[in-house]
Amino acid sequence: MMSSILKAYIDGKLTYDFILTAMKISSELGMFVDEIIPNPISDTDLEKEILLAEQQMAKMKFVKDKNAGSIIMGILMNKLRGRISAKEVALKLNLTQRSLKNVK
Repeated sequence: MMSSILKAYIDGKLTYDFILTAMKISSELGMFVDEIIPNPISDTDLEKEILLAEQQMAKMKFVKDKNAGSIIMGILMNKLRGRISAKEVALKLNLTQRSLKNVK
């Protein structure tokens, strides 16, 4: 099972964030099957999720504005884990600097 999971990761079918979850599900099933791998998220859907997270954050009050980046990452990865790597989400947020722009 482990070799199948790691091969799926190497082949780009599985994100790093989802390896532990894949191991847990596979151990419960007794085998690794491709059906447990979540569908990747499209750029359009990622953009929608970022907008929804920004709307959630707009309702929050922050003691320290510098924590906004971590908070939006937490919101996004809670919904998107396994569908996209955290590194890609962070890159998208950093490129647009959205997390800080819409919170203040």
